[in-house]
Amino acid sequence: MNWEYLDKVFYNNTLMDWGLAFAKILAAVVIGNFISWIMKKFIQKVTSRTETHIDDMLIKMIKTPLMMIVILLGIKISVEGLTFPEKLDIWIGRLIYVALVFVVTWFVTKMFDALVNEYITPIVKKSESDLDDLLLPIIQKGVKMAIWALAIIISLDNAGYDVGTIIAGLGIGGLAFALAAQDTISNLFGGVTILADKPFSINDRIKVNGMDGIVEEIGIRSSRIRTL
Repeated sequence: MNWEYLDKVFYNNTLMDWGLAFAKILAAVVIGNFISWIMKKFIQKVTSRTETHIDDMLIKMIKTPLMMIVILLGIKISVEGLTFPEKLDIWIGRLIYVALVFVVTWFVTKMFDALVNEYITPIVKKSESDLDDLLLPIIQKGVKMAIWALAIIISLDNAGYDVGTIIAGLGIGGLAFALAAQDTISNLFGGVTILADKPFSINDRIKVNGMDGIVEEIGIRSSRIRTL
């Protein structure tokens, strides 16, 4: 076998360097899948015997993100062993960092959803008030949006963008949106007030703005009346 062929340079790296980089990525994929298999085969069985469900959810949900993190770290290590132009090397590092941030954020939002559905949703369903039933999905989505917004800000900051300017622009855009949606926002606050104070309930007969009828539905943004 002609070993000199491995010393030939392709895109600033020898064939041997490319082969080692590919082998590192392949090893990371194998290690990631092996860790996932270990967690599923052994650790998950141990946690299933405990009384609490938190450890079961944690092990079940962390398998895929952990495998992806191991693979991304393998890609990072393999890239560090190669020679690229300076700008390309910087951008590859930033892309890997952004991918890691998004994987961690994805896991955090999944875990947050699981905890809410496991512990908070049953409590809300048992309560007599309809307000918490309507507010919980809104709060849940709002928290997830805030987590993703923070992840995007961190990613943009690492990519070299001026995050302060972007946030200022979003603030101005949010103010313009709020001014354009005054009626919708006032309806939302009105719906919350109705659900909290309960001036009327479903199947009550009410008269509003000259309309007389039976309340069919009470929502967070609007209510529905079946006229006589």
